[in-house]
Amino acid sequence: MRDLRGVWSEVSYRMASERDNPACALEEFQKLSSDGDRGLLVDTSFDASDDIVAPLIAMKARPNRDFERAGRK
Repeated sequence: MRDLRGVWSEVSYRMASERDNPACALEEFQKLSSDGDRGLLVDTSFDASDDIVAPLIAMKARPNRDFERAGRK
């Protein structure tokens, strides 16, 4: 039995080949089906697990009321 991802990819490929350029759909399907495809990767310049709001909460920082009022007309 094929895995669910493989079945989903094949269904998506068949739909794309009907809707889009069949050659492009086949190329994308073959690329996604290859064992070497790791999918989309993100390389950030920061640590996403850092709690950047904690220092502001500790300072009890509040928004500037003038800024809030300026937005209202």
